Amino acid sequence: MAIKIFWQDIFTEDVPIIPGMDKVYKELEDHVFKKVARKDTQIELRHLNKSTYMVMSPYLEMINNIEVVKGIIDAEKEGFDAAII
Repeated sequence: MAIKIFWQDIFTEDVPIIPGMDKVYKELEDHVFKKVARKDTQIELRHLNKSTYMVMSPYLEMINNIEVVKGIIDAEKEGFDAAII
């Protein structure tokens, strides 16, 4: 039975402070996740809808954490078996 793993990014899709992150994610998927996952495992990366991009205060960190948890709850409703943050 195939397993669906939800990969929750901690940033939005267009990370203004780290250009080229899509290459980093691709390397992680190809050289880490695919090496340890079964062949039938589906790993899906999703980005946050909004992010403060910093956690310099408890308030900013809370905003990011809320978005991360929302993403994981939505993924569970969609039938994902596990989550990576």
